[in-house]
Amino acid sequence: RRAAQEKAIVESPPPVRRPRTFPEARQPSRINRWAHQARSMWEAVFGDQESDAKKVFSRAAPVCLLGVEYNVHESLKKHLKSGSMLGPSKLREMLIQEMERRKKKVEEDFRSRVWFSYREGFPEITPTQWTSDAGWGCMLRTSQMMFCQALITHNLGRGWRLNRSRERSALYSVILRWFLDYPCKECPYSLHNLLHHADCVGKKVGEWFGPQAACVVIQ
Repeated sequence: RRAAQEKAIVESPPPVRRPRTFPEARQPSRINRWAHQARSMWEAVFGDQESDAKKVFSRAAPVCLLGVEYNVHESLKKHLKSGSMLGPSKLREMLIQEMERRKKKVEEDFRSRVWFSYREGFPEITPTQWTSDAGWGCMLRTSQMMFCQALITHNLGRGWRLNRSRERSALYSVILRWFLDYPCKECPYSLHNLLHHADCVGKKVGEWFGPQAACVVIQ
């Protein structure tokens, strides 16, 4: 019976207490607008899947991020296989601790990834007067982001993390500098330098690039 209880606890994690929140009416109006817009955008793309998500996803399910799996069950399975006699309460406590450790590891990993998005206010992309890629540069930014992450993983390793003091290694800073939006040789993968090769794929500044075209200009 105890074995059955332990198995049930491992497969069904305990409820997580959520922090109390104030009613939306008490929140600043700007935050309310932002939250409403974000939710509207999500539902426009994916629909309202809140009820389905509760049925499909589990808080203790493995989390995978760029090929690394974070699984809260591994350490618990080791205890069960070793024959350790853990009561339901102790097993539940261990599961909560493992979920907290997993959360911290996932957050550290996620914070160490790069994110490139639309930018504005950078020097003009000659011979045009474009100073923003909003609305058309999404695939170029995605390609930049993937390539930058590949360079970081290749040079620093997949296990490299930004430390808590936000100090960055010299090589990490150099890699990021390569993608700054300046028309100079010190930033070889800037939007300006990538668009110098736009003619090779039949594109112009201000036009949307497909995945293949974006990869070609980076190459």
